[in-house]
Amino acid sequence: MIELTLIPHDGIEIQSIGKVRFGHTPDEVEKILGAPAFKDDIRYSYDDYEITVFFGNDKKVEAIECNAGHFSDKTRTVIYGADFFSLFADEAVDLMDKMYNGSIFIANLGRPKNNIWYIEIDVCIWRDMDEADVEESVKEAINNGVYEANKDSYDYEMRKVRHFHTVLIGRKGYCQDSHAS
Repeated sequence: MIELTLIPHDGIEIQSIGKVRFGHTPDEVEKILGAPAFKDDIRYSYDDYEITVFFGNDKKVEAIECNAGHFSDKTRTVIYGADFFSLFADEAVDLMDKMYNGSIFIANLGRPKNNIWYIEIDVCIWRDMDEADVEESVKEAINNGVYEANKDSYDYEMRKVRHFHTVLIGRKGYCQDSHAS
């Protein structure tokens, strides 16, 4: 298992591979990580490291997203000394809350702990659903008489939503620029 260490405002260090820093060019990223599995004008995706590197208009690294999630067997994602995807969602929010000193942008006010942008530290944590969403689906399935036939699927979804699915770090000012009022 490869350890990825996210360093807000600096970049990502990939165990035994190297460090991709904000401001690196696409060529510099490829020298460190090799050819991406997918690339276009704004992003390079690396399946082996379960990351996406985003480039700004200046064609330099401006954000890095780790999308390994809780069930990864390839990578371990560390931020602020914590194994991020092993943390339950509330623990991840507590960790991020301790590390910032100011503004947050909540992308979905109906589910405030699903998509949080920490403006001053330029970190975003995301999951597509939370426990309440799965509980609603279970109630609906019970009412429709299909819960028992799909119980394993609902159990898996509940285990999955207890954790965040991605964590993104950006260059200094990235979140502010992305969510300017």
